[in-house]
Amino acid sequence: MTPILIVAAIKGTDYSFRKFMTHQKLNILILEDEAFVAYDLAETVESAGHGVLGPFFNCEEAEKSLAIVKPDYAILDIDLGNGKDSLSLAKQLKVRAIPFTFATGYGGEQNEHFRDFEDIPRLSKPFGFHEVEDQISTLMS
Repeated sequence: MTPILIVAAIKGTDYSFRKFMTHQKLNILILEDEAFVAYDLAETVESAGHGVLGPFFNCEEAEKSLAIVKPDYAILDIDLGNGKDSLSLAKQLKVRAIPFTFATGYGGEQNEHFRDFEDIPRLSKPFGFHEVEDQISTLMS
């Protein structure tokens, strides 16, 4: 993402103008605690022609970014290690009607706190370029 877009977002410029300035590519927020996975996912998103917000390694960083710019879409790792999860960010995204996907390495298992998010799609790790692009295309159509 270019600095001019951050300035436009801070000054309250119309969100549709920001999307126009990015040639209709999507700005996708990534929250993933494992650096290798985060940067691989960021590269996948950029290879698909989209912009990356982050990657962020914890909810606090990702939540701060929401005060600056509204992502078009987000991919959230459920388990952020050390007993932390992405629940607080997922709640904010849902309230703001920002579509998102959970990325998880735990298959069908889910934390009881995520029961309010049963309707949210999941990407099962490991995933590749086509799974990510299909998920984005499906949710944004």
